[in-house]
Amino acid sequence: MNRAAIYVRLSDEDDGKGNKYEESESIQNQKSLLIDYALKESWEVYNIYCDEDLSGAGTYRPAFEKMILDAEENKFDIILCKTQSRFSRDLEIIEKYLHNKFTEWNIRFVSVVDNADTHIKGNKKSRQINGLINEWFLEDLSDNIRAVLKNKKERGLYTGSTFPFGYKKAQADKNKLVIDEPAAQVVREIFDKFLIGYSYYKIANELNIRRIPTPWQYKKEIYGIKINVKGTSKKIWSRDIIRNMIRNPVYIGTLVQGKTETISYKNSKKRIKDKKDWIVSEKRHEPIIDIEKWQTVQKKLETRSRVDKNTGEVHIFSGKVFCEECGNIFHKCKSHDYEYLRCKTINMDKNFCKNVSRIRISELTEIILAELNILIQRYKQDKILKEKINITNKYEDQIDFLEQEMVVLYRELGLKKEFLKNLYKDKIKGVLSEEDFLLLKECFYEEREVLEENIKLKRVQLEDICKKTQTLPDKDELIRQYGKLEILDRNMVEMFISRIAIGAKDADKVRKIAIDWLV
Repeated sequence: MNRAAIYVRLSDEDDGKGNKYEESESIQNQKSLLIDYALKESWEVYNIYCDEDLSGAGTYRPAFEKMILDAEENKFDIILCKTQSRFSRDLEIIEKYLHNKFTEWNIRFVSVVDNADTHIKGNKKSRQINGLINEWFLEDLSDNIRAVLKNKKERGLYTGSTFPFGYKKAQADKNKLVIDEPAAQVVREIFDKFLIGYSYYKIANELNIRRIPTPWQYKKEIYGIKINVKGTSKKIWSRDIIRNMIRNPVYIGTLVQGKTETISYKNSKKRIKDKKDWIVSEKRHEPIIDIEKWQTVQKKLETRSRVDKNTGEVHIFSGKVFCEECGNIFHKCKSHDYEYLRCKTINMDKNFCKNVSRIRISELTEIILAELNILIQRYKQDKILKEKINITNKYEDQIDFLEQEMVVLYRELGLKKEFLKNLYKDKIKGVLSEEDFLLLKECFYEEREVLEENIKLKRVQLEDICKKTQTLPDKDELIRQYGKLEILDRNMVEMFISRIAIGAKDADKVRKIAIDWLV
């Protein structure tokens, strides 16, 4: 007697599903139909393999995989399905098993409704046509879903499966974000701390000391949502969490969607899209951070350079080198005691940028030094350097930025003083106990001290820059001083170079390096 393995599957898009504890009506009907068919053919039912809420588009199906392993071990003779599409809608899988592996393993495939049968020689073309039709169905379905999602994004509707920390989905409209006040308070605090000079690490460390739930913990505890997060970011605040939050425009009411896309309906891996193809919708929900504070933070980020953990200094080309191919910044990496610069995109998606080769910092230094000497000699001869070097503008920008920072700090200090007044009022009214009052008062003085120290520091920096503007070197002296450079340092790079663009290597292993000079 032939042994038949019955395979049943229900897609997550299909109707007629029951709850998670009960089999759907469709699954029950498939089983009943196939068992009756096997008995009619006098086949022994070896086992029933069932995958529910799983697509037939090549995604992982545990019961399907178990059935394939059992087939290879010849535990049965026949695989019986309702239709060929229940087995798979993927043409590659159909070809792999129905027309190759099953023949090799001496396994017969039969589908009841569409009459697919690998023991009937003339049946192969119809099976291939069915496979092609199912493939087209999947492709059309994928295109339709993408089109619907894109249309929603273009209309400014939020399409994310979860939501950014600080927000939640509106009950009446799942495509709209509304402020989640307890989380939003943490977001505001993070922005405020960054503005008064706290580093990413210091902000994260303070949140960890106070046992503030991370975004992952908060969403799990409050909403029961489990997000796929790697590493320790689930349970502790990290510099990367802080860094990403203060760069996310969602907090000023702007949605940026469509930054990535899946390769195809068969391949669920994601790749980064060109920035010009991102879908940006402004004023789509209530902001947590006001636009003035946001702009101040972003301006501060533009002037922020990464500090080397060992030396405490930024590397010579920090923030100056960019990829000619994708526009992303080149970041420093180290290998075998050599320091290199490499396009940052390569770490995220090697398929998006072809500029994969690294360049040694020492090699780039030699190139820039030679080009700078040529430039200075030419300008020295033509007397153009006198009119072109404009250090004053650089200092004016720094003065404007420091003055804005001081405005923010003074505003924060004023809010703290108002807070202390309210504490006294609450204590007098009996709203606060003496113990709570003293605790909050102590916190106030600590925070006020930090603010005042930051204001004092900014004032010193401002005075220092103002002195520099009054004692700028004579341009003739500058030309004489830099008549012939022997060593390139960070100050020279900042003084003379706006941007360095590095291209990919061509067929001759030569790469284009373009320098935007500040002269």
